[in-house]
Amino acid sequence: MFQIFLKKVRKTTWEKTLLIGLALVILLIFALLPDNLNPILLVTNHDPQGRNKVLTAALVQEISQASNKIQEVEFSDTLAQFTQEQNFFHLVGLLEKINSKYNFDKLRVVNSNGLLLASFPDVKEQGNNVYLTTEWKNIFSQTHTQTLFGRGTHFPLVLVTSQPIIQDNSLVGTILGTYFLDNDYAKVFRDTYFDQDVDIVFYTRDEGLVGSTFTDADTVKLMNAYLGIGAEDLRLGKGPLLTHQGVKFSDGYHYIHDIALDDSGQYGVLLIHPSSHQSNVIVITAIVTFLFFLFQLYVHRGVLKHSWSSRHFFWFIIITFIFFFSTFIIWIYQTDKAFLALKPSPYLIYNSTLKFSPEATVFDKKFEQSIALQLNSGGESINAVEAIVHFDPTSVSVVEVDTTRSFCDPGMFLEKSIDEQAGVVRVTCVVPSPGFSESSGIVAELLVQAVRDGAFTLTYDGETKVLAHDGLGTNVLRLAENGSYQAITDFITNSQAFVFSITHPNQARWYHNPNIHIAWLANPGFSYRYAVDQLADTVTLNSTSTTNTYDFSVNKSGTYYFHIQPLKVGKQGVITHYPIHVDIDPPDKPKILASARTVKSGDVVRLNFSSHDSLSGLQKTFYVKIGDSLLLPATAPLFIPLVEKGPIIIVVRAFDQAGNFGDSAIKIEVE
Repeated sequence: MFQIFLKKVRKTTWEKTLLIGLALVILLIFALLPDNLNPILLVTNHDPQGRNKVLTAALVQEISQASNKIQEVEFSDTLAQFTQEQNFFHLVGLLEKINSKYNFDKLRVVNSNGLLLASFPDVKEQGNNVYLTTEWKNIFSQTHTQTLFGRGTHFPLVLVTSQPIIQDNSLVGTILGTYFLDNDYAKVFRDTYFDQDVDIVFYTRDEGLVGSTFTDADTVKLMNAYLGIGAEDLRLGKGPLLTHQGVKFSDGYHYIHDIALDDSGQYGVLLIHPSSHQSNVIVITAIVTFLFFLFQLYVHRGVLKHSWSSRHFFWFIIITFIFFFSTFIIWIYQTDKAFLALKPSPYLIYNSTLKFSPEATVFDKKFEQSIALQLNSGGESINAVEAIVHFDPTSVSVVEVDTTRSFCDPGMFLEKSIDEQAGVVRVTCVVPSPGFSESSGIVAELLVQAVRDGAFTLTYDGETKVLAHDGLGTNVLRLAENGSYQAITDFITNSQAFVFSITHPNQARWYHNPNIHIAWLANPGFSYRYAVDQLADTVTLNSTSTTNTYDFSVNKSGTYYFHIQPLKVGKQGVITHYPIHVDIDPPDKPKILASARTVKSGDVVRLNFSSHDSLSGLQKTFYVKIGDSLLLPATAPLFIPLVEKGPIIIVVRAFDQAGNFGDSAIKIEVE
C-alpha cells in the first residue's frame, strides 16, 4: 500500500512541487542578478560595450581631425617672422585668414616661452603666459602636433590641438586651435556619429554640465541640477548619473554610457539613448515562460501519455501564468532600479555661483587683460545679477566694463560704474522672463591694466546677489569665488623665478586637494634653490633643482608657501614666495532643528540648520536630501511638505569654501 502511495505522489504532488520549486528558484535568481548580468538590460541596451567602443572611436576621430586641420595650416616664413617680432596686428589678420578655412572656435599664437601673442576671434586675449597657466603646457616643448581634451582658459572643457612654428630648425612659437565642448559642438558631434534619438552631454566634475544636445529647457534644468556643483559630490565620480545604467525622462527610459576624456577622470562625456526594455520585458518573459512550459511537458510526459485529464490542464495553466506574471513583475522591478528618475526639485534650489574667468593667470604687464564675470546658474532661472567687485587701484586699473558678450540685454543694464579711487566696480543687469537658465554665461567683462609688477586680486563683495526668476527675487547665490593674478614686466629674467600652480592657481581661494604641482619659467644654465613651509617670508632655502617643476603633498590643512630663488655662478636672485591655501578638513556636522519629529500626512515641516568651519569658512547654502531623493541646495529656514506615510530620513550637508562637506540626518515619522 505504501509503495502505491509513493508512486502516486511521484506522479502528482512531487512533480507539482518540483515545478513550483524550480520556478521559485528561477525567480529568485532573476531577482538577485546584478544590473550588469540582468538579461533584460543586456538585451535592450544594444551591446553596451559596443556603444562604448563607438563613442570612444568617435572621440579618437575628433582628435585626429583636429590634428589634421592644424597640420594643414601653411606655416610660411611670414608666420614665423610675425611670431618673432610679436607683431600683434599682422598675427591677428593671419589667424583670421586661417580660421576662415578651418573654423576653430579659437586660434592662438604663443612664442617659445608660452606668452600669448595673438588670439582670434577674441582679439582682447593677449599677454597671458599659457605655458605656466594651463594643464597642457607640455605641448609647447614638443616639435610635433599634440591634441588633447582639457580645461580651457575661458571655457571649462575644450579640445585643443597645437603645431610648432619652426624657423631655421628652432622653435619660435606654437599655434593652437581650440574647440569649446559646448551645446553647438555636442550637436555636431551627435549628428556626425549617432542617430537623432541619441543625446550627448559633456561635463566636468567641477563645473557639471558644460554642453549638451538637449533642447528642452526643463530637461536642461534637470541635468544641470543632477550634474551641478556639489550634487552627490560629482567631483569624486559619485554623482547619481554616473552610478546608474540609465535615467527616466518625461518621454521614457534612456540608457547612459560614461566615457572619461582624460586619465584623471575629471572630464567626461555621457551618451544617452532610448531604452526599449519595458516592451522587451514582455517578449523575453514570454520566451522564458514558453521554455518553462515545455519543461513542464517534459516532466509530465508520463501523465500526458497515460492519464491526461482536465485537472492536469488546469494545473499547467495556473503554474504557467504564475510563472509568467511573477517573472514579469520581478524583471520590471529589477530593471527599473537601474534607472534614475529625474525629478524637479520640490523647492527652489540655491546653486548659482559667480567666479572670474580666468580665475587666475600670469600675464605681461604691458598688455591689457579681459577678465569675465561668469555665472553658473546651477539649474534655476535667473532674473537679475548685481555684482560688486573690489580691486586695489595701486596695483591694477579697471579700464572698461564690456557687456558685448553678456547674457543680459545691452538695454537692461541698470549700472556699469568704475570707481578708480575707491577700487570698486558695480555691474547690475536684469534678464526679462523667462530669465537666464543656461548652465553658464558671462555677466560682463572687465578690461584691466596692471599698474605695477606683482600679484593682485579681484574680490566679490558680500552684497553681490543673483536673483531667481521666482516672483520674489530670491537671492540664490551659493558661492562667489575671487580671482588672483600676477603681472610681470619680463618673463625671462635672471633675477626672479615666476611661479604658478595649475592644481592651486588661485592665491585668493582655498583648495581641498592636498597634492600640489608647482611650475616656474626656467632659464638655461640656472639652478633653483627652494623650500616649502608655512612661513610667508622664509629666506633659508636648502633644496636645489635644475628642472622647472616640483610636486609635493601636505597632510594637514593650512596655508603653505613655496619659496624659490634662481642661482647662477654664485649669483643669487630674488626669492619668490607663492602662497597655497589647503583645507582638507570637513566642516562641523550640521545641527538640524525641526518644527516636529512626528507629523500628519500633508503637514509642512520647518527645518533650520547650521554649521561652522574654522578655516576656509562655510558656503552659505546647504544641501538637503528628503528620503531617497537627490541632494539639492537650499537655505534655512526650509519648509518641506511631507505626504507619504512612514519614516522619512532627511539629510543635511554643509560645504566649506574648499568643497569639503559634513553630513547630518534626522528621522521624521509621518502618520
